[in-house]
Amino acid sequence: MAKKHRSFSKIFTFVFIGSFLVYGLFESFRYFSGPKITILEPVNGSLIATSTVIVRGKVRHISYLTLNERQIFSDTSGNFGQKLLLQEGYNIINIEAKDRFGKNTNAKIELYRPIETEEDFKFSTTTEDFSTTTIEENLSTTTTN
Repeated sequence: MAKKHRSFSKIFTFVFIGSFLVYGLFESFRYFSGPKITILEPVNGSLIATSTVIVRGKVRHISYLTLNERQIFSDTSGNFGQKLLLQEGYNIINIEAKDRFGKNTNAKIELYRPIETEEDFKFSTTTEDFSTTTIEENLSTTTTN
């Protein structure tokens, strides 16, 4: 009976120490690998014609995530998406992630939004005025008939 108790105690000790080592290896892997950021869109160096862009990506091993120094959140799978307003000209988007061990990493996206000239503005205003005038003329023609 005492031999069975000793062998059970040895097995229990071995399993306990083994699980402790496996857990330690798992946590050390996460510590040494640090946080990871993968940007899915937009592509770095893109020319963006609109004033807004949606930044999408995937993160792993993070506890804190920022986009241009403003905190954003990821879902349980590590996916994130954030709508961002672009200025005319050259834009730099900085994404930073930190893990629970204090390690951090960042990703930078450089985008260009064309500068609207005065002629572009006049053309779009003229087009809008023309369509408004056409609608008003159609309404007055319809009411007089």
